[in-house]
Amino acid sequence: MDARMALVGRGLNRDGWAPVLRLLRERNVSWGVHEAPESLTEPCDLGLLLGCSRLLPPETLNLARLGFVVLHSSDLPLGRGFAPIYNTLTRGLPLVQTLLFAASGADSGDILAKARYPLDGDETEEEVRRIDDALSVLLLEATLDDLLAGAARGVPQDEARASWWPRRRAEDSRLDPTRSVAELFDHLRALPAEAPAFFEHRGRRFALRLEALGPARDFDPRRVILERHND
Repeated sequence: MDARMALVGRGLNRDGWAPVLRLLRERNVSWGVHEAPESLTEPCDLGLLLGCSRLLPPETLNLARLGFVVLHSSDLPLGRGFAPIYNTLTRGLPLVQTLLFAASGADSGDILAKARYPLDGDETEEEVRRIDDALSVLLLEATLDDLLAGAARGVPQDEARASWWPRRRAEDSRLDPTRSVAELFDHLRALPAEAPAFFEHRGRRFALRLEALGPARDFDPRRVILERHND
């Protein structure tokens, strides 16, 4: 396939761009990686935003002949904005990865496909991020040929149903030590290792990290419910 893609951002949660590059090699697609949007100045056929928290200006979006697509870990239009994994776990929601066209508004473009994954309710943040990465790759595998052929059509979002999730702050790691572990469990498992829970007691601050024992909760492709919104 004679096409060139622009990859903008840090890539997947845990493995960066490596799984995406393997997919592109299989299809003989060339690419350029741009950690910062400003470094993208040359036209391309298709753009992919992954691990990029900034909006692209119209002049950058227009560099991609077939548009830019972006992956967002919520059931859009619900959960636009920041910290989708944290909000998914603390709100007790199923994990949903959405593939959509990038637009001038954050997470507001036409939706191409979704991958739904029912969680058991005991997965750690690390485990959910690995599952989230697998869903991202699955969605790209399912749609890339249509995207590069210019045959992919998205469905507009229902603005009346849109909601916004705020950025996770350092203060969100604070715990109330008077509450039980069962009450705090979803909060504890939602926090990344680099921002552990903390609480203050008897004049001191303590950090608290949740570690799961036994086999890890690995990605199970049989659980995935794939929705193609242009079918």
